[in-house]
Amino acid sequence: MSKVIFRNKKGFTLVELIIVIVLLGIVSFLGVNLLLPIMTGYTDTKVKDLLYNEAKFITERMAKELKYAIPNTVADFNNSCQPKNSNNIKFASFKDVYFYTKNEKDNISLTENVSINNYDILSIYVTKCNQFYNEQRVYSVTDNDSGNYLILDKNLKKDSPYKRVFLFDKVIAYKLLNNQLYWCNGNIDTDFNSEGNCYIFGNFLDSVEFTYDAGNRWRNAAVKISLTLKKNDVSINYEKVVHIRNTP
Repeated sequence: MSKVIFRNKKGFTLVELIIVIVLLGIVSFLGVNLLLPIMTGYTDTKVKDLLYNEAKFITERMAKELKYAIPNTVADFNNSCQPKNSNNIKFASFKDVYFYTKNEKDNISLTENVSINNYDILSIYVTKCNQFYNEQRVYSVTDNDSGNYLILDKNLKKDSPYKRVFLFDKVIAYKLLNNQLYWCNGNIDTDFNSEGNCYIFGNFLDSVEFTYDAGNRWRNAAVKISLTLKKNDVSINYEKVVHIRNTP
């Protein structure tokens, strides 16, 4: 009769189990410490891309609008004509620019036939921002002859040596409020601290600074836009200089 003999197989000893557990712990610890920076770096890169694209969108939109600023109308909300590191800024935008000849004290003739309506607002030879916001050199059309011969609501304060007249559109403003950048529009006398049609223009703004350089006869004016955007623990700095016309 054949016999089946069972032999006892040797198992892991307690010491071997402890060694295996320790080795697994070491491997896991090293793996986590190797992967964590990689995952964190990937996440930070995605956040930086988000912030960069937000900053680029904001500044490109501003640059496009600043190209239509009536010369020398850039100011902060306190009507300072030289904003420096300000978290708000405003300027008057124009619909079009024409050339004129002066007839009498309160009327001008445009050098081309255009569509100018009664009560349209004109800006003529503004050399400082307060001349615009105090409406010293801002005029309302009271009568026109086919859009060419214009009668103004008051005498010309100063005749433009360049014979340029800007057709006013609206005042555009940007301001920082609760880590969001707001785009606003209004009239010449709008107080953008509390008034104006305002909409959220950008997010993740930790700080915004506008600095205006009025330029001179040989170089254009410039607005420097400095942004700091932050999300979680990731932040970026972004700067753009926009050159704008300064010949009224």
